[in-house]
Amino acid sequence: MKKYTVLFIVISFLIIFSGLYASDGENPHWGNRFKRALDLSEEQQSKISEMQLQSRRDITPLKAEINKLRADLNLLLTAEKFDAGTLEKLNSEIVKLQGEIKLKQLMHQRAVRDLLTAEQKKKFDLHILSGKKVKGNVGAQRSARPARVKKLPSTQPAKEPAN
Repeated sequence: MKKYTVLFIVISFLIIFSGLYASDGENPHWGNRFKRALDLSEEQQSKISEMQLQSRRDITPLKAEINKLRADLNLLLTAEKFDAGTLEKLNSEIVKLQGEIKLKQLMHQRAVRDLLTAEQKKKFDLHILSGKKVKGNVGAQRSARPARVKKLPSTQPAKEPAN
């Protein structure tokens, strides 16, 4: 039991301190592209920055809790005595917290949109509706390349070679 306690403490410290140095997944240049593309005023930029900071403050404790639950989940998966009920509870809690984070991110996007002029909203909406992934609060843009489609097996019978 002492071995698992020590392991849990070590994992917890690793998670906490790795979070201090890790990037939050956002492209640092996206904010500048966003500002240029929408031609944001100084006032809009200031308000959006304040909103981003508040959004990050709201989301950070949720991410920390997810990391703690993931560490607990890993310990459970590697424990000699496995409890499927506890696994289910931990997984459900992680999914619930991920949903809360996503909702906060979407509400932030909507709040940003509400600050925009009619012309800026058109550009913003085109970006959202283009299907490009947005990561984080305002986020990093991913490739616009379409996803690969798996080729399904043909329903027609295979042709036999002519001899």
